[in-house]
Amino acid sequence: MCLRLGCGTVADMSSKHLAAAATVITVLLWACAFVVIRSVGAVLSPGPMAFVRLLVGSSALALVALRYRRPFPRGRALAFVLGYGVAWFAGYSRRRRVPGQPGG
Repeated sequence: MCLRLGCGTVADMSSKHLAAAATVITVLLWACAFVVIRSVGAVLSPGPMAFVRLLVGSSALALVALRYRRPFPRGRALAFVLGYGVAWFAGYSRRRRVPGQPGG
């Protein structure tokens, strides 16, 4: 699979241009996600919205995993992956204490 851009293919691009393209794509996708989350916030409560975000992210990562077919980590590497995942999730989902807010 080869992505065609105005300057040729991805294989022809320098690492400087690839980094710039990755940055632009990431910012655009993040901005689109922000707009969708703001508009859906009136319809979905935080729990289902977090579930949908997790489902979309997992689906995207599953497509990447199927595309590249990397071997599944084993042993110590698997323990590090799981530990990092749990630590990230715990840190990400920790609530901030805000005065005047429920749970604050």
